[in-house]
Amino acid sequence: MAGAIIATREIQDLLVSVDPELEEKPPAFSKALTTVLRPALNRIVKACRTPDALPEVVERQRKRVAAYRTTAQAFELFVANLDTGD
Repeated sequence: MAGAIIATREIQDLLVSVDPELEEKPPAFSKALTTVLRPALNRIVKACRTPDALPEVVERQRKRVAAYRTTAQAFELFVANLDTGD
C-alpha cells in the first residue's frame, strides 16, 4: 500500500470538487476512489523532484486512473493545479 504523501482529506476534497454528489454517498465510495487515486498522485509528487520525468509520469498515471470518471477528473484537476502552483 502506498504511503500518505498527500493527506486522505485532501484527496477526498479533490474528489468532491469534481463530483459533489460524493458527499451524499456512503463513505465507502470516497474511500474506494481515494484508494485508486492516491498512488497516482504520490507518483506525481515524487516526479516533481525530477521535472524532466514529470510529463512521462503524468501520462502513465493518467492511464492508471482513467477507469473511473471521477478519479480521472480529480487527477486532471490535481495536474492543472501543479501547473498553476495552486
